[in-house]
Amino acid sequence: VRPDEKWDNIDLGFNFGIGYSTEGELFSWGRNLSSQLGKGKPTTFEKFSRPKIYMGEMTNISSGEQQAGIINVDGKLRMIGSNDQGQLGTGSTNDNTPKQLNWDDITSNVTEVRVTETETQILTNSQQIWAYGDNLYAQLGRGTRSLEASNYEAKKISDEGWTSLYAISEHVYAFKSDGSLWAWGKNKNFDLGIGKKSEYEKTPIKIEGVSWNDIKDFSPVRGGFAFIKNNGELWGAGANFYTGSWFPLSVPKKIGNDSDWSHFHDFLSTEQAILIEKNNGSIYGAGANWNLILTDNPCPDPRNQIEVINLTHPLQKQKTEFQ
Repeated sequence: VRPDEKWDNIDLGFNFGIGYSTEGELFSWGRNLSSQLGKGKPTTFEKFSRPKIYMGEMTNISSGEQQAGIINVDGKLRMIGSNDQGQLGTGSTNDNTPKQLNWDDITSNVTEVRVTETETQILTNSQQIWAYGDNLYAQLGRGTRSLEASNYEAKKISDEGWTSLYAISEHVYAFKSDGSLWAWGKNKNFDLGIGKKSEYEKTPIKIEGVSWNDIKDFSPVRGGFAFIKNNGELWGAGANFYTGSWFPLSVPKKIGNDSDWSHFHDFLSTEQAILIEKNNGSIYGAGANWNLILTDNPCPDPRNQIEVINLTHPLQKQKTEFQ
């Protein structure tokens, strides 16, 4: 596909994509209802094309449901697309071209941006995380769950020392300089992998047993996260669509017996699925196949765990524990 372009980076949002070439050219395609393709006005969809804007040398891009973030070599962040929940942080309307965010409080360069359906997370080279947008499940890391106008302004979470940042709508996962993994946001179904369920976690909480030093690839999924260890093993926590059972994983667990996994493919905008490649180049998938994103052939029905209990006493009780 597109053999004439030499790609440096591509990121897929919900029904649209953006990418830039090794020559610094920005390309976009797909749905454009919120002007997320950088053409200055909304349309139903656009074919693969190059917006008439010059972004200079780009170092990072991230696409959400109807918005995108672009980081330039100058360490500045530019946002575009839907702003219905303050995800852009610009105060602009949905009909725009990329606009640079100039915040007096953020004095460091932006190194990573994670644009989700409902909020935006930013990592700076001073190892700080700033966030803005929706805060229904305390995913902004401000120590409170609130819906107020101040959520649309970028604010720094109290913890510092962050080196890597990952996010999917309502969930945030980040690594610190010592390699430890922390998470906050929605946790209704063991989403954060901390061993317990809760409505939400309003501040970063450490996930035990996970170290960045042992990981070669990491990705959030809808309702959890997955990672590949340096030894090629696949691990996951939270939402479980890897093992033939839908019971969630309350803490990180090894998935299967294979130890030759290489890296993840971009699957964050799927309903609930994962795409992963092995060392030999073969690609595997698991999860929902509602729009035939995994295979043209119907997937087998998931196996459900069924427990049969023989009641031998009228006062006998059943207790089920999930691990």
